[in-house]
Amino acid sequence: MMAPMGPSPPARAPHADDAARVAELRSFDVLDGAADTDIDALTRLAAHLCRAPVAAVSLVDTDRQWFLSRLGITARETPRGVSFCSHAIEGDGIFEVPDARRDPR
Repeated sequence: MMAPMGPSPPARAPHADDAARVAELRSFDVLDGAADTDIDALTRLAAHLCRAPVAAVSLVDTDRQWFLSRLGITARETPRGVSFCSHAIEGDGIFEVPDARRDPR
């Protein structure tokens, strides 16, 4: 299933288990941590395999998306409301963005 390319859908309320998901994420104590060379290597590999100028490993907290690793992105974090990952967490099924440059979200 492809994400629609029209206007952004209204923001959804977080899933009922979002608080548990965020608590589990925080239990790993990796948010705002130092770079990890192994994860950075995986990020570079993903960009290479996908022939993409941008790749990231992101973690979605309550109000933000934090990049554990990033390539081609200068920001260390973005608001959760503009995060593709947040849309994927809040939705059902497969979430695909064919061209992020043209996606209105």
